[in-house]
Amino acid sequence: MTSETSAEPTHTDQPVRVAFCGGGSGGHLTPALAIAEELCQRDHQTQLQFFVSARPVDQRVLTAGTPPVSQEQIFVQPLMRSSPGVRFAARLTQSFFLCRRRFQQQRPDVVVGTGGFASLPGVLAAWWRGIPVVLLELNRIPGRATRTLARFCQVLLTGWPLAEAVTQLLPCPIRQVGVPVSPSFFEAISHEGGTTQTRPSVMRVLVVGGSQGARRLNELVQKMLLHWDAEVFLDVLHQTGVDDSHSRPAPTAPTLPDRVSLTTVTFLTDMCVQLASADLVICRCGAVTLAELAAAATPAILVPLPTAADEHQRYNAEYLVQRHAAVLVDERAPDAATLLRAAVQKLLTSDTARDELSDNLGRLAQPLAARQAADAILNVAQSEKGSRG
Repeated sequence: MTSETSAEPTHTDQPVRVAFCGGGSGGHLTPALAIAEELCQRDHQTQLQFFVSARPVDQRVLTAGTPPVSQEQIFVQPLMRSSPGVRFAARLTQSFFLCRRRFQQQRPDVVVGTGGFASLPGVLAAWWRGIPVVLLELNRIPGRATRTLARFCQVLLTGWPLAEAVTQLLPCPIRQVGVPVSPSFFEAISHEGGTTQTRPSVMRVLVVGGSQGARRLNELVQKMLLHWDAEVFLDVLHQTGVDDSHSRPAPTAPTLPDRVSLTTVTFLTDMCVQLASADLVICRCGAVTLAELAAAATPAILVPLPTAADEHQRYNAEYLVQRHAAVLVDERAPDAATLLRAAVQKLLTSDTARDELSDNLGRLAQPLAARQAADAILNVAQSEKGSRG
């Protein structure tokens, strides 16, 4: 490919146009929506485009997001790592031409790649047309898409601090801004926390496997609850994911102990409310999940997904564990369910242990991340508008 520049004029008094490219999971879209919210709060005339994958989770997240995304959606063909090479290349090529055509019709001032393979077509199309690119990489270990696209961007914005071993391998300027979380999320957390008057007699446990669920984590939690024998009453809210059988009670499902009350849902739209009201969270270790945990300062047991690319969830989790801000359970351990039950029991029976985790976790919150990311994106966009205006 060679670089190609559109001749369409852009004047400095026109609204800033920002295109977000990526998707495939909530973790790739919710930070983009947090930045979009910040951009629109600064200037309601900001023009936004979202180029997302065809996965249902993308539409679910965008529909529930703030601000509401009313701009045209471009459904980038899903790019699966398991796809045959020829099919993968065909989908990438089709999506690349689709994005390039849209950028010719309405040229953005900056394209933001949100990570994942769904960001490849839009970022490559932006580079082809000479449109500046900003990349988001929120995990401590950059994904393959980020490593591939880093050579085409003006700046890489990072969330949790990159592992030292990888920073020298990225051929682009790097700026740590933190993981963008919606300002309204922090406001809601503050409001919900302020309304809590007394600790309930039943301990509230929130289980979150991610926007698409986590089958092994769901199984471990079910085993833990079936064998719960501590003198602690549990009120468990379990987000199982849309594709997991645990979200549909089986006719022959084993009876839970009397001390356990369980509610299962496929997807949560009020995460801030649930985090603020929980005494303990059991969850995976995506960058956004951990940032929301820090915002709520809710004690957590982290169960990294062992099949995550480059074990990035383990690196994310270890960053918190090393700062005594969370507890880690390895699901690959033969007695993982027993270890999980012991960790839950220890934390729920010790206010001191939970308070220590909460205090240390709260120190890792990043309330200015969306603002700092928006600053960086606008700087790149204004430079582009100035050079062409």
